[in-house]
Amino acid sequence: MLGSCQPADIMSKIPLEIRCSIGLSLSSASLALPQAASTSDLLSQVNRNVFRPWSVGLESEPLLLRAPLGVCGLSVAGSCCLGALHFDSSASDRMENDWVVAIPTFDRVQDIERRTLGLLQRAHIPSKRIFVFADPTQYARYEKQLRHLDVHILPGERGVCGQRNLIMAHFAPGTRIVEMDDDIDGVDVTTASDRDTQGATLARVPDTSVANVIDHLWEVSAREGCSLWGLYGVRNPFFMSHTYTVGLAKSTAQVQGYVNPGSVVKLTVPCMEDYERCLSLFAQGRKCLRANYLAVRTTNRGPGGCASAFTVTSVEVDPGGRKVLRHPRHVMEAEASATLRARYPNFVRNVGVPASCVKVVPVHGEVVYHPPGWRLQFPGRLSEKRAAGDVAGDFARLLGLGASLVRQAPRASPAGRPIQGNVDVARRPCGRRGRGRDRRRR
Repeated sequence: MLGSCQPADIMSKIPLEIRCSIGLSLSSASLALPQAASTSDLLSQVNRNVFRPWSVGLESEPLLLRAPLGVCGLSVAGSCCLGALHFDSSASDRMENDWVVAIPTFDRVQDIERRTLGLLQRAHIPSKRIFVFADPTQYARYEKQLRHLDVHILPGERGVCGQRNLIMAHFAPGTRIVEMDDDIDGVDVTTASDRDTQGATLARVPDTSVANVIDHLWEVSAREGCSLWGLYGVRNPFFMSHTYTVGLAKSTAQVQGYVNPGSVVKLTVPCMEDYERCLSLFAQGRKCLRANYLAVRTTNRGPGGCASAFTVTSVEVDPGGRKVLRHPRHVMEAEASATLRARYPNFVRNVGVPASCVKVVPVHGEVVYHPPGWRLQFPGRLSEKRAAGDVAGDFARLLGLGASLVRQAPRASPAGRPIQGNVDVARRPCGRRGRGRDRRRR
């Protein structure tokens, strides 16, 4: 019976390149459609309820589901078009090895075009492979502002955890996804081959090289048998090195690529979801990779994003009579840290708490301030640090290096052990210069 067909059955017949190009996946097609009485009725319902929301911004009216898809045993003659885009049978060969870029965004309607999307344009990444997931309360503003860029603009979910879950649900399992924040200015590379190198500096990776660098990271990740890759979390050349960390390796979610695990990974914590994804994958036997020579160039704590999401604050009075102000993200990170440590006791060695400081804030005056910046520390035995011998020659020049390389004699390490495991080297300062820390804790 035609009326008993499910949308997922229909979507499974649609080639992956079409689903990616129009922003559709099997899971996004699992919505409830009314029972169809005829072929045309069923196709009309799918067009109206599934495809049409993704056709916003196209110049011509979409002509959908007229391809010989063999839906539920039916053959419908004609071509399959989405607006002015035409898909042919050879498209699957061209798209098979492509990756897509997914950008969750909130309250940065102006910045995203100038920053992340501008970077992707300069990197010559095709707009058909760029998907912007806008907070649902701001979708109309994003669609109006960005429609001229010809990227896919989709309504997202509230909160960064919901956004990342939606992205995984949106694309078919196995799709290679590069998630990027909406405020990325570029990528930096350290000039030093080893960490703790005096004279190490950061060089800007040419924007035109970004796509090639991403391709290279996919290749290294596949060679190492990793399902996820990312960049170093601290933009400080003194701590960076020309190495890869492989295993249970946490990387910044600002720029992160992964093979879509589909429904087997479901993020649950409202923040620190980058930790949760690595932990969840590793618990399922999937390794992660971190490129310790690359870091994201951005403006931390800029307007929009988390700055707009975490705004509700409250002041308490401790037993000593001092006013205590906890950043709302600090509170959520404390809860998320406890949840993840309880869920993965064998993978979380310790929890790092950001140092408090005394500062003066409007209305409340002097308070003991607890900033965000909680960290999970993983056992070093669960990862290995390996020399990135590929940061040389043509690839080094692609990164913008060359004569600026700084090398020092390699340090000896115990036989049979990796150079270094997971080491969290950064403690986020409190206040502008970090001078407000309680010195007694040092």
